[in-house]
Amino acid sequence: MLCQAKASSLLIEDASLQSIMQTLQDRFPLNWRYCEHAVRDAKAQLQSQRELLPLYFKDIKDRIRCVERKLAKVRSEKKRESLKRQLAKLEKRERFYERHIQDGTIPKVAFGGTRSLEALMKGRLPREGWRELRNNQLYSIGQANQKGNANLRIVKMAEAPLASPCIPRAPFPNCMRNALSNQLSRWRF
Repeated sequence: MLCQAKASSLLIEDASLQSIMQTLQDRFPLNWRYCEHAVRDAKAQLQSQRELLPLYFKDIKDRIRCVERKLAKVRSEKKRESLKRQLAKLEKRERFYERHIQDGTIPKVAFGGTRSLEALMKGRLPREGWRELRNNQLYSIGQANQKGNANLRIVKMAEAPLASPCIPRAPFPNCMRNALSNQLSRWRF
């Protein structure tokens, strides 16, 4: 996740792919394949955010119209004040999205989740727990010409499926959910 976050920030700065890959390899102890997948994920995330901005903007406009209609019908002063506050928040968010669309930028991203970042800032989540949430990912894509993923292979040794990440012949015990473990047992290794 940290590698993907760095790749995302470098892509926003319009760095070349070669320089991004070199920066990631210098900064993180990962091989070329992992860095390449981090860049691919970061590109996909940035692209999806650019595509979703107009949809978010349209959704906010619809919500503003709905609140304005409610405001026209409501007579209770307490309810009117509540709707006015809600309308002010929605208009602020509308300006936020409109500015990003006009500038061709995207909103900031909190890798690891916004809620966990807010919990960290409020002191409800320790820094180590937040880092664990950000780094607790495994991303594996295989290639046919290499007979799967060169970084992670699941093999069957002594009637027990084991995985060997990065280092050949460095097995660790199977800790998969039962459903996935049952599917793996049907495969032929």
